[in-house]
Amino acid sequence: MWATGAAAFEALSAAPSVTTVTSWAGKSILPDLNAGRWVMKGEATLWNYIKTGLWGPQIDIAGGQITVSLPVVPIANSVTGEVETSSLMWPRGWEWIKGFLGQRVISP
Repeated sequence: MWATGAAAFEALSAAPSVTTVTSWAGKSILPDLNAGRWVMKGEATLWNYIKTGLWGPQIDIAGGQITVSLPVVPIANSVTGEVETSSLMWPRGWEWIKGFLGQRVISP
């Protein structure tokens, strides 16, 4: 029984070396998986697109001013690929909450 439990623990604790991620880009912009890009863990599914928030208005707070825009980010303008798991960072600052939705930032 111990060997089975130990094997299960090793399987659970071994992190995969690569992770499948998807990134979307605005209209007329070529999506990529370069350092600094925001990505979703997983494939280019409708559910992952919804969790990005790119389908709705974007709110920016800078210099004490709030601006709201509606960028055009087509669901079909995406790229999916595998990146080193160690290169995926949890979002920082107030955007850390987006990590619970599966969003990550590719580190340099």
